[in-house]
Amino acid sequence: MPQIILKGIASHEAEKLAGPIINTVSQTVECPKDWVTVELCESKFFNAQGLTAQYPILQVWWYERPLEIQNLLAEKLSNIFLKEGYPLVQLSFHLFQEKDYYEFEA
Repeated sequence: MPQIILKGIASHEAEKLAGPIINTVSQTVECPKDWVTVELCESKFFNAQGLTAQYPILQVWWYERPLEIQNLLAEKLSNIFLKEGYPLVQLSFHLFQEKDYYEFEA
């Protein structure tokens, strides 16, 4: 936790950006790097005319944090993608309630 779900980018781009994303999240929310996961959900986008160009969409799943931290992380994550030449980046934050999150290990 936190979990970052990516859409709208190629797998080789996700692989290249996973390290900077993990480092940024870890530093911004002050958690160990191994708590941060990045998942790529390969998807296609359509408008009324059919298949359309894709842009990065990031979903951040985490426990609630102060709005200042959320805003800072949104800015830092968007900058990673904007510096790569993407003209648009979309981010959304989603909350796990601690009472609703389970993790089991063997």
